[in-house]
Amino acid sequence: MRNIALFVILFQLLLSGQEVFSQLTPAEKFENVCLQQIRSNILNEDRTIFIHLPDNWENTSYPVLYILDGEYLNLYEETLISTQTNPHIIIGIKTDENRNRDMIPVKVESREGSGEAAMFLEFLSIELQAYVNKNYNATGKKILYGGSNAGLFTIYAMLTKPESFDAYISSSATIGYCSNFMTEKVNQFNPISKLDGKHLFIYYGMKDPSPRVIGHIESFSKLLSDHFSNNLIIEIKSIENEGHVPEGGIREGLNFIYNN
Repeated sequence: MRNIALFVILFQLLLSGQEVFSQLTPAEKFENVCLQQIRSNILNEDRTIFIHLPDNWENTSYPVLYILDGEYLNLYEETLISTQTNPHIIIGIKTDENRNRDMIPVKVESREGSGEAAMFLEFLSIELQAYVNKNYNATGKKILYGGSNAGLFTIYAMLTKPESFDAYISSSATIGYCSNFMTEKVNQFNPISKLDGKHLFIYYGMKDPSPRVIGHIESFSKLLSDHFSNNLIIEIKSIENEGHVPEGGIREGLNFIYNN
């Protein structure tokens, strides 16, 4: 409960406009929580990651939950509550500086700098995972969560490099930015056996105001299910009275992954 309270304090500071990340000295301020800069040779830049370590992590192996848009601290509060009985190493990846570049796999005219998601996926699957595996007591199980453009990236990652993660949680994916490209990824995916035993949880609100979500996600989800249902363990959940990136996606996704 102490860790949950700490994240609530952090979230309140963020809302007040303070530069939370730049002010923290993690080793002095918070137990088992730290902010870390790591160098990416693939992206040719430093990347910020936010790390939560469960109790006794030095002596116990844990699965790893990678959270895109890791600067949004409310995600951690939800995650910590959702994982109290099943702790995870939580790695939040800060993505606000080059989000279009990193999250959208093709160039979109209305989204300046977009189209380099392939490089960001290489960073996640090669450099970041190697860093986590080297420094923390991680098991082989790896889960990726993303919402909105990061939800698009999460599905893109599964279709591009499925071995990178064991399970994928996608909330309010903006498929409409590149629906033809994503459809082609599904149709050309081979061999389908690469998805054996993988989990995909798709979550969205029926009142999402974005046409890039609500105008595409239902038909695209059906396409995924039709193509991969014999291999991929998939669930598609729509929330009737919710909008963009509805609350509960991480909780519902983890429940699905560990109960199916």
